[in-house]
Amino acid sequence: KEMIWQDYNSPSVVIWAYMNEVLLKPPYDKKDEAAKKEYMAYLYSIASDIENTIRTTDPERYTMLPCHGGGQIYQEAGISSLPMILGWNIYNGWYSRDMNSLANSLERIRTNFPTQSHIVSEYGADVDPRLHSFDSERFDFSCEFGLKFHKHYIKEILARDWLAGAAVWNLNDFYSEGRQDAVP
Repeated sequence: KEMIWQDYNSPSVVIWAYMNEVLLKPPYDKKDEAAKKEYMAYLYSIASDIENTIRTTDPERYTMLPCHGGGQIYQEAGISSLPMILGWNIYNGWYSRDMNSLANSLERIRTNFPTQSHIVSEYGADVDPRLHSFDSERFDFSCEFGLKFHKHYIKEILARDWLAGAAVWNLNDFYSEGRQDAVP
């Protein structure tokens, strides 16, 4: 509530997003069905509380849950039905090898969640401005690969009028503490 009150009058806030990729690394043993069920119920309870708090505190703005992957685990937890918009953090061609699989991934999202609004909430490729390549490839960190990546994504995003929008999460200098990139 304090965050909403603090930024309520900010014109740059158009969506309240919460629980970004919350099921990327669940804190239970995947073989333990009882622990999974308990965690999913707990997660649903928290997500419901957050959703209800946002909607009552600021009924003018939309809510969004950013998901990773195809969203099946978010359906299992029941939390994909709560927000007004589903966000999709998609990195086909960066974390997964095939950039051309983006079209299929987007269509699968539309098929699996036909009644909800969608945003590509994250996409991008890491670029080091010092690196160039005549034959760019995934994870070479070249400006040329980054350009090829973004051109492909923009074309696929604009081809789908059902997508409400998209956000480039990492354009360059995309450092993550979990790995060593071109620029530490």
